[in-house]
Amino acid sequence: MDSLDVRILRSVVSDRSALPLPWNLRPSYGSIAKSVGADEGTVRNRIRKLRDSGFLADWRAMVNPRLTGRSDAIAWFDVPPYVLKSELIAELRLLDGVMVIGSGYGSFLYIAFRYGRASSRQRQVELIRRLARTDQVNLGGIPYPECKIPECKIRLAPSDWAVLEAIQKDPRRSYKAVASEVGLSSQTVKRKLHRMMHGNAVFGFAAHDPKKLHGAVWALLVVSCAEEQWNELDRRLFGKFGEHIWQVTPLVPFGPGEPMFCGYNLMLANVPNGLAILGVVKQMPAVQDARLELMVEAHVLFNPLEEEVEDHTRGSRTGPE
Repeated sequence: MDSLDVRILRSVVSDRSALPLPWNLRPSYGSIAKSVGADEGTVRNRIRKLRDSGFLADWRAMVNPRLTGRSDAIAWFDVPPYVLKSELIAELRLLDGVMVIGSGYGSFLYIAFRYGRASSRQRQVELIRRLARTDQVNLGGIPYPECKIPECKIRLAPSDWAVLEAIQKDPRRSYKAVASEVGLSSQTVKRKLHRMMHGNAVFGFAAHDPKKLHGAVWALLVVSCAEEQWNELDRRLFGKFGEHIWQVTPLVPFGPGEPMFCGYNLMLANVPNGLAILGVVKQMPAVQDARLELMVEAHVLFNPLEEEVEDHTRGSRTGPE
């Protein structure tokens, strides 16, 4: 995997203007080619290889949690040596709202989960602590952009939810097929979907399988700094290591005075390459701490996202159009 693959992957699964996830569920090969400076045929072939290899395992539509009054958080920690990681992962999968469990080489583990109230978040973290038998659990919130359409502050129409449900498992599904399922015209489906995408009501959500990655190493760089210094630090990190970065997840603190964390997914040629990057990052001004983890597993659970849309689809069927 070379730097062009990294740029293409970043264009598909991330968006610097709408961190942490891309707003465009249906990017064309032409638009991706233009953004990465390559021809359309090359982009098409590179994306096909990422999918065929199994690394880009799935692509779904995900509703902005702010649309439903919910939030996402990521907890991460080191699994104690007396806890069997595989058994812990099996137990964590059963917790409400868990969307992703990422496992690094060694003791590192992270969990991304969706929750309603702050009390639910606190209860979830306490359950994680007890299951992992550790008190050292870090936590950060994912700062999704605010919805830009008025309905985000009220409610979407039943037909909007029907469209979201129809494309959730296949965002590139044809407008004609969606229209046939939900009983609308293709033009109406296209208009509704474009309005929701441009309004930050829905994002693309990709599943990756590090076991299917060949010729490169997936590493997660976790950096902490003061919240007010993150934008400048992020700009410097991206300017220096952008050829390796394919996804960025900023994590805002929940308490005053707590540091801000950010996870940078890197594609590396080898482990020494990553250690060299870590050494440089630790010396950067504003960096409070940094660690590099080699990712070996990523368990993606779509059920919480699917159930959320299904519940709102059923609940809105009697609502105003």
